[in-house]
Amino acid sequence: MALRLSIGGKLALGFGSILLAMVATSAAVWFDVGAVKRVQRQLVEVRFASASDARDLLSSANLAAASLRGYMLSDGPEAAERFKTARAKAWKSMDDGIKKLTEAAPRWNDKASEESTTAARDLLGQWKAHQDRAEAVALTLDNNPAMAILVRKGNPLADTITKALTAMIDEEVSLEASADRKKLLAYISNNRGGFNSALSELRSFVAIADPEVKAVFEARWSMNAKAFDQVNAASALLTSTQAANWSEYSVARAAFAPLAQEAISLRSGPGWNVAQHILTTDASKVFVQLESLLTSFVKRQQELTDTDAAELANVIAHLQTLVILATSAAVLCAAGIGVYLTRTMSKKLKELAHVARELAAGHLYNKVNASSGTDEIADLNLAIQEMSDGLTEVVSKVSESAMSVASGATEIVASAEQLSRASTEQNDSIGRISAAI
Repeated sequence: MALRLSIGGKLALGFGSILLAMVATSAAVWFDVGAVKRVQRQLVEVRFASASDARDLLSSANLAAASLRGYMLSDGPEAAERFKTARAKAWKSMDDGIKKLTEAAPRWNDKASEESTTAARDLLGQWKAHQDRAEAVALTLDNNPAMAILVRKGNPLADTITKALTAMIDEEVSLEASADRKKLLAYISNNRGGFNSALSELRSFVAIADPEVKAVFEARWSMNAKAFDQVNAASALLTSTQAANWSEYSVARAAFAPLAQEAISLRSGPGWNVAQHILTTDASKVFVQLESLLTSFVKRQQELTDTDAAELANVIAHLQTLVILATSAAVLCAAGIGVYLTRTMSKKLKELAHVARELAAGHLYNKVNASSGTDEIADLNLAIQEMSDGLTEVVSKVSESAMSVASGATEIVASAEQLSRASTEQNDSIGRISAAI
């Protein structure tokens, strides 16, 4: 059934429908584009950024560890300060990195990642505390407990021992020599020589922990012990001054012996280097956990990135499908409206053109099919019909007038013929009258 609209109304309806479809399509496209932007921001500003921050944090952690190792092995104050500054910068970078991750956590929409960040922050605090402890002790005497014992306790005892034995030797040299005194001098000298030699080997072992050096130390200490027993056996030969020095030496030697064993035990143990022990035990365990946690975090962010990328691909595919469908619908709608308008308007216009040609040819009795429309074509249809009716009426009146004129002319002709006959008769009468006269 034809729409009861004017041509302008039909065109407005058609193009309005297309425009409405375009608006609806634009709204849907705008919504999808918004989704695309949202996912893109999630990828670029959250996923990629967070994964990058985590990798940078792990890189800074490795730099901090390397800087601390360099500090521990530095051979001078300038080098030590340089490594210390590098470590401080690495920690500044780590503090900034964990701060970024903490601020980004609410945007991840992932509970596991948030928990990883909290755990990483706690581990970083623990690891920094271990590193600070290691740095604080690394270049101090306390870093090597065995050496600290020798320096703080052993060296004073060694000084006492050497001083006492040297005093004994010096006094013995001043005394009148005899075979027994010469032996005593040798025994006292062997005590000093054996002790000093053992002390030297002990210091070497504390420095390098070479088992062969330890064996040499034990041999030298045994030599000192033998000489010690020899002097004790000949103690009756000691002067009162020598006896006092010997007593002082004996006390110092008795105190030194367990210190030496303690130093050897500490140097042979795993904690002989305190800073290194902190790094390889406490700090290392925490770092392994931190490294594993950050690696897992980066992997998780990659998984979330893949998920978001798939979502982005789906949104783009939906957008493409929507555009294709909307475009196709618009084209089909436009084509349908065009075909509809063309068929309805063209058919009516052809009929009206045929009627107009028939009227022009004088066929006034061709009727125009009635139109139920309300558009301009229906108005034209009505106008042609009215024109046809008007022409028919005019022609009818002209025909009637012509017939009336023709009838009058016939009467005039008859009257003229009658007059002519009367005139002829009159002429004949006149002729007859003239002849009679």
